[in-house]
Amino acid sequence: MPGPGGVQQDRYWSATHTPILDERGEVAFILQHTEDVTELQALKSAEAHGGTITLQSDAGTGTRFIVTLPREAGAGPREQPKPEA
Repeated sequence: MPGPGGVQQDRYWSATHTPILDERGEVAFILQHTEDVTELQALKSAEAHGGTITLQSDAGTGTRFIVTLPREAGAGPREQPKPEA
């Protein structure tokens, strides 16, 4: 689904379906409840990799999720490519 600036975003959803029975006990309707669980999925993924997610929320300006993942053991900062002379 497109997000801010038209950038594609992956979203995760949880859906439940509950039958609503009539007076004869037969299904008359099916109630569908769908919930966006993208943030929960992101938290599970971050924790599975030894990381965390923190939340900053300010009224009127929005919400910011900060994902922190550990660096691989022994890995230093990545070298930047050297400009050609």
